[in-house]
Amino acid sequence: MALFALGLSITVAPLTAAVLAGVDEEHAGIASGVNNAVARVAGLLAIGAVGALVSAQFGSTLDNRVAGVPPARQATAAIHRARSRPLTTDVPGAVPARERATVAHALEDASVDGFRVGIVAAALVTMLGGVVSAFGIENPRRAPWAARCPGGAIVGAHRDVGRQAPVAERA
Repeated sequence: MALFALGLSITVAPLTAAVLAGVDEEHAGIASGVNNAVARVAGLLAIGAVGALVSAQFGSTLDNRVAGVPPARQATAAIHRARSRPLTTDVPGAVPARERATVAHALEDASVDGFRVGIVAAALVTMLGGVVSAFGIENPRRAPWAARCPGGAIVGAHRDVGRQAPVAERA
């Protein structure tokens, strides 16, 4: 989780800065809006994709863990119900005591496997995003126009600086 958080903090701010630097000032608001919309849609797609992977791994591991054991009707119902709720480890009270431990271990193993697949998938996609960003995002260099810069200053001067009379003329 710490690695994931570090990766996000390293990529999100520079990506936003690159997007906003790549457009003219009058289009910065639209660029920011598009950047935010793309980020939201990508987040939703990532949640859906990682959720599908977690669910598939959970179901697969659960099937493997209970494959050799013919469970009672209550245990079968609990396993079937658990498939629709990945990462659950709750064993219903209706499951017979002799099968409770088997179902509990199967649910726990399936949850751990599903969680691992989800974290690995998220980490890989994050690393892929970092690689694509490193090689695919270019920060364009613009030539500053001295005529548009107030007072001849290239960066950081307020527009009113160019309207003030030079110090020698004020005296």
